Amino acid sequence: MLLVYLLNISQIAFQYGTLESPLMAAATLLGTGQDISGGEVPHISADVVSAQRDLMELEVFANLTLAVQRPGRPILAMADGTLIRWMLQRIEVDHVKKDFIARYATQLARFRSHQIPICSFVRMPHSTEVVNLLRGLRGERRSRKRIPSPAYWIGRCMTHFLHRVSARLSSRAIPTS
Repeated sequence: MLLVYLLNISQIAFQYGTLESPLMAAATLLGTGQDISGGEVPHISADVVSAQRDLMELEVFANLTLAVQRPGRPILAMADGTLIRWMLQRIEVDHVKKDFIARYATQLARFRSHQIPICSFVRMPHSTEVVNLLRGLRGERRSRKRIPSPAYWIGRCMTHFLHRVSARLSSRAIPTS
């Protein structure tokens, strides 16, 4: 029995403040359990396929971000959804889990080595994931203390970023090509 999965990753890049057309593309991967584990597997779990999709998304995202980066222009890479790979905790095959972590870390390192900030957004800011992440950042475990809303933290982060960008742009014109 051959186990297969199909992943389709869409991407778009646009430049604020220019007349440049957006770049839009898609990448597709038809894969098998052998692609993931390095050997035949009797079952491909949803978590393994999700991890493969997330890894592929991050790799395509890094390639796109590096391709559209222009000298003298600030850049911010924004992903839809979380950058935290929670499903890896549920993958039972240890070498598969370690391989995903290593390849994911390699892709994140590409952003860092080019000094490109990367962030993500979650469409439901009151989700358990966001609240737990904020609690973790504050050093809380399972506390019922009231913390500022996710919208507050997102606003603070975006305000900080926009202040940095506007300070860099205030002294020069933005090139259009």
